[in-house]
Amino acid sequence: MNRETFQRHLNLAVIAMRGRCEGLITNTLPILNRFLVRLNSSYDATSLHVKIKTFLDHEIPQEDKWMPYSESEVIERLWRDNYVPVWIDVTPYEVDGVYTYFQLRCAGRFTDDDSMLYHQHEGYSPFHCFGPFVPPGWTSESTKFDLHHYRDRIKRENRERD
Repeated sequence: MNRETFQRHLNLAVIAMRGRCEGLITNTLPILNRFLVRLNSSYDATSLHVKIKTFLDHEIPQEDKWMPYSESEVIERLWRDNYVPVWIDVTPYEVDGVYTYFQLRCAGRFTDDDSMLYHQHEGYSPFHCFGPFVPPGWTSESTKFDLHHYRDRIKRENRERD
């Protein structure tokens, strides 16, 4: 996948995710975006497939996983000479009045073969709109919810682990 296509697909996925949020959340989504990149979010044992590779600089632990990236920084981090992760889940994470933050959970396997990318049926592979995460007990008949319930739960779980 060339760089321009990868960037266009990221933009299309963000637009689609914003559309999914309408009618579900109480938060206003600022037009400016930032991205929280989670690398190696899958089991990525060495593949025998010649079109799959991993990058050593994407190994866990990932110290910068909560550092917000701009779109150009995401492209720089994830597009590697036509190699891109085979899947990337896009989830709205939080808003702060200036930016909408999307979490990008990425496979650790990269390919330069577009036919190996997941989520092709969505029209912007390898991206997949995942979320927003709904609160426990929420149903489609429920009222809108605050997007930050998910962020707050993650932060609570991280504090409990530390």
